[in-house]
Amino acid sequence: MNRLPRSPVLAARSGVTLPELLVALVLLGIILTALAQTLITSLAAVGASELQLRAAAIHNEALEAFQAAGWAQVGINGDLDDEAWKAVFDDPSMTVEAAGGFDAVETISAGGDTFTLKRHIKGVDNDSLRRLTTVVLWDGPGGQQRETRASAERAAAGSG
Repeated sequence: MNRLPRSPVLAARSGVTLPELLVALVLLGIILTALAQTLITSLAAVGASELQLRAAAIHNEALEAFQAAGWAQVGINGDLDDEAWKAVFDDPSMTVEAAGGFDAVETISAGGDTFTLKRHIKGVDNDSLRRLTTVVLWDGPGGQQRETRASAERAAAGSG
């Protein structure tokens, strides 16, 4: 096999120069940094969504138990008036140990995270309806206090 000798001009132009290589590495670094930041942000959003989903499940369990319980079991706890319960609901650090019934503040562990469930029953329309209000609190990303609220009503048996 016969090879032709390379000309000195072609030999000088083959390969990548150091400045070209440095520019390529800098561009690659910028692109990889942006991709890594996007990945980190996405993972944090997924984590926050999972916590929100667990809080919704806690609400659903409390509301389903309220709907399934007998009328006498969802009695109104007279220990605290509405203003006192409003203070409990509005202050995430405040807890009340109410005696029995659905009026309560409890700590729930779910999926390795800790949630605080606050429940309050209130009579509506001369106590022909009972309204359950729930607040679920948890620590979100960066330790920021998060909360979600839900409520449901039910009528006495036989009332329409």
